[in-house]
Amino acid sequence: MRLLEVLRQHRVKLTPQRYLICSLLEGAKHHPTAEALYEEARKIMPTMSLKTVYATLHELAELGAIRPLTLGSGGTRFDPDPSPHAHLVCRKCGSITDVPIDNPFVHLSLDVGQGFSVEGYEIIFRGLCASCRAEEDGLPEGEEQ
Repeated sequence: MRLLEVLRQHRVKLTPQRYLICSLLEGAKHHPTAEALYEEARKIMPTMSLKTVYATLHELAELGAIRPLTLGSGGTRFDPDPSPHAHLVCRKCGSITDVPIDNPFVHLSLDVGQGFSVEGYEIIFRGLCASCRAEEDGLPEGEEQ
């Protein structure tokens, strides 16, 4: 697992809790919140604490192994893919999908940036996923008008 390798490279002790959180995060189909990971972890390890989940997620984020995201869909979500990419966020169901972007590097000119030191950015496209769009249009999913 990639996340465990990052922890090993930084000589972070691989506790059973960290191992479980990393495996759940890498196996997640969506960008989970800390609370969602906590609920999943407690099914396997009932003694897991929410504090441990948060501490592990923040540790992984500080190492650059994951990206915390604020997408306006309630709470911070955690993306196990730290590489440059954009997100599609459905305004109806809240689904989040990773999408590649042609030019992952955005630069502000000095006059526009006003000396601001950019440390990161997020590209978010908002709209309707195929399923919600089909539902609103009254069409079977995947069928265009």
